[in-house]
Amino acid sequence: MKRLLFLAAILLSQLSYAQEKSEIFIEKGRWGLGGHFSFSSLNSYTSYYEFATDSDAINLEVSPNLTYSFSDNWLVGVGLSYTYTNLDNEEGSVHGIGIAPTIQRYFPIFDKLAFNLKGSIEYFHKKFLILELRTLLISVIVQISVPDSRI
Repeated sequence: MKRLLFLAAILLSQLSYAQEKSEIFIEKGRWGLGGHFSFSSLNSYTSYYEFATDSDAINLEVSPNLTYSFSDNWLVGVGLSYTYTNLDNEEGSVHGIGIAPTIQRYFPIFDKLAFNLKGSIEYFHKKFLILELRTLLISVIVQISVPDSRI
C-alpha cells in the first residue's frame, strides 16, 4: 500500500509540472546506459514420508544494456546478460549468456511523462554439466516513463 501511494505521489507531482504536451520526449542523438544486477540465495528443505532433501542454490545475474536515439522518441539498443547458478545438491553449476537487441518508441503524454513501448528478441544459451539449453524469447513491454534529465 505504501508503494502504491508513493507511486501515485510521484505521478501526480510530475503531472502538476506538466503545462503542455511536448512532442519530443527523447531527442535524437542521445545515448543511454542501463541494466540490472540481481543476487539471490535459496535454502530449501523438503520432507515427504521417509524421503528428505536439503538443497541450497545461489543465483547471480548481470545485464548491462546500451541504447541510442536514432530519431526523436525512437531508440535502438542491445543488452547482454550473464547468469550463474550454483546448485549444491546437484554438485554442479549453470552458466548462461544472452543477447537482446531492442527497439523502443516513446509516446509523450505530458512534458515529463510518456508511455514507452519496447520490443526485444532475446537469445539465451545455458550449459549445465552435459546439458545445453538454448532459448529464444520475444517480448513486448509497455511502461510509463519519466526522463531523468528533466526532473
